[in-house]
Amino acid sequence: MAIVFRCPTCRNLCAFEAKYAGRGARCTKCMQRFIIPSDGDAPVEKVREEPGAPISGFYRSVFIDSRKVLFGRDNIMIAVFIIAVITFKFFIGHLNFSFVVPGFAMNIPIDWITIIICWGCLFWFYMAVVESAALGADELPDIEMGEGFAFIATVIKSIYLFIVSLVLAEIPFMAAIAILRENFGIDWVWLRHGLVLAGFFFFPMILLTISSADQLWMVFRPDYIVVPICKAFRPYLVCTGLVGFAVAMQLMTVEYGSLGDARWWLVAAHLLFDILAVIVAVLAMRSVGLFYRHYSCYFGWKQE
Repeated sequence: MAIVFRCPTCRNLCAFEAKYAGRGARCTKCMQRFIIPSDGDAPVEKVREEPGAPISGFYRSVFIDSRKVLFGRDNIMIAVFIIAVITFKFFIGHLNFSFVVPGFAMNIPIDWITIIICWGCLFWFYMAVVESAALGADELPDIEMGEGFAFIATVIKSIYLFIVSLVLAEIPFMAAIAILRENFGIDWVWLRHGLVLAGFFFFPMILLTISSADQLWMVFRPDYIVVPICKAFRPYLVCTGLVGFAVAMQLMTVEYGSLGDARWWLVAAHLLFDILAVIVAVLAMRSVGLFYRHYSCYFGWKQE
C-alpha cells in the first residue's frame, strides 16, 4: 500500500511505500527534505537542513541555459498563450464600446476589461516562472489558471500580489522622501528619483519571497530581504538589471490604438516588440528564481 501526499513546500504529489513511513526523504521537484507521514492525511514534517554553499553557474544558467528553456520544443502551448495575451492587449486594449438603450446609455469598458485580464495573465505567468525556477524546474510552468470564477480570482490575485510587491519595496523610500520634505525641507528632484530607484532595487527580492516562500509574512523580515542581496550582490544586480530592462521595454511599447493609420509593417513591428518585451520579462523573472536556486543558503526563510 502506498502513502500519497503533497510536498509541504511545492505541493508536488509524492508517493512512498507504507514500509518507509517515518523515514526521511526528499521531494523530486523542489528537493525539500521531509519525514514520510504514516498516512496521506497526516501533516508532513519538514527536515531542517544546515545552510550549505552557493551553487556555481548562476550566470550560465541565466544567459545560456535559459535559452533552451525559453525556446524549447515543449513550449508551443506557452508560446501560443503569450502571443494570444499580447495580441489581445495590443489590438483590443484601446476599445471602449457604448450604446444607447431606451432610458439610458450603456458603456462597456472593453479596454479596461482587456487590460486587467491580460496583465493578470502575464503577472500570474511571471510569478509562476519565478517559483518554478526557484524550485529547480528547468522548464516553463504549465498554463493552469483555472476556469470561470477561479480564473477571475487568479487574475485579480496576481495583479494584487504584483502591486503589493512593488508597494512594499517602495514604502520605506517613499517615507524617507516625505520625512526629508516635511522635517528638513529637502525636496531635490534627483534625490526623489534616486530613492524611488532604490526602492525598485528591492522589488525582485520581495517578489521572489511572495512567490516562493511558504508564508507571506516573511516579506516583512528585513533580514530575509537584505542578507541574500548583500551576500550575493553582483548576481542580484544582474537580476535587478534584467527586471529594469524588461520594465523599460514594456514602457516603450505602443498599442494599436496609438498608431492611427500606420502601415501594416509598422503595426507588425510594434506587435513583435511587445512580444519581445514579454520574452525579456520572462527571462528576468527566471533569473530571479535562479538567484534563489543558486544562493538559497543565504535565505533565512528557507529554514522556516
